[in-house]
Amino acid sequence: SFLASGVSAILMLLISSPAILFADRWDRRTSVISGGVILSGCMLLIGCLYVTDSVHAYGSGRWVVVVSIFAFALTYCVTWAVAGKIYASEIQPNNTRAAANSLAQGFTNWLVAITTPIFLANSSFGAYFLFGFLSLGTVAVMALYMPETRGRSLESIQEAFHKPPIITNLAGHVRRLFGLTVAGARSGSGREGPTSGQREDGETIEMSGAVRAASEGSGNSSGTGMAVSGPLRIEAMVV
Repeated sequence: SFLASGVSAILMLLISSPAILFADRWDRRTSVISGGVILSGCMLLIGCLYVTDSVHAYGSGRWVVVVSIFAFALTYCVTWAVAGKIYASEIQPNNTRAAANSLAQGFTNWLVAITTPIFLANSSFGAYFLFGFLSLGTVAVMALYMPETRGRSLESIQEAFHKPPIITNLAGHVRRLFGLTVAGARSGSGREGPTSGQREDGETIEMSGAVRAASEGSGNSSGTGMAVSGPLRIEAMVV
């Protein structure tokens, strides 16, 4: 246990350094969402191994758990531990930034540290499923409502939260796309060849009699053609 703790601490320190240095080059949204997917996957995998009694003193199950724990810790250091703290500071107004960060990070860390041993003492898999599904739910919320803040001023970040969430914009795009598809299908299914017709919105498409006469005269067997005086005009509505 001591060796594992020392190795994990060294690896976490080594991987946290580049994560901090390159924090402003990586998108906050991409970092926390991709990291959350890996974190929830590791927790749910460990929970499934324990609930199916696949973890023993010897065998491959225990090594899968060890690797998953290392993957969880290193992924957390690269993504949520860096981008999460930066994002929490960026989205808060000046008058609540210090208090909100202290409550969000200090209290939650204390709560996890206190409750995790209690959960593990009562269930070998319950804590992993709890944290796994909480992480997965967090990813879903961030994917729907989290705006990107990298490279933006604090004022523009505040304005971003007053805009419709991503899910609302996506629903609007789907509705517009569906409306255009339906309109195109309706326009393409109309009958061809009428000289006058009524559109669905009440507009009339009219073809002048001169044009109709010209089209009929083009097939004259005498081949002399047909002269039509005056401008030829097709009155139509262009959508």
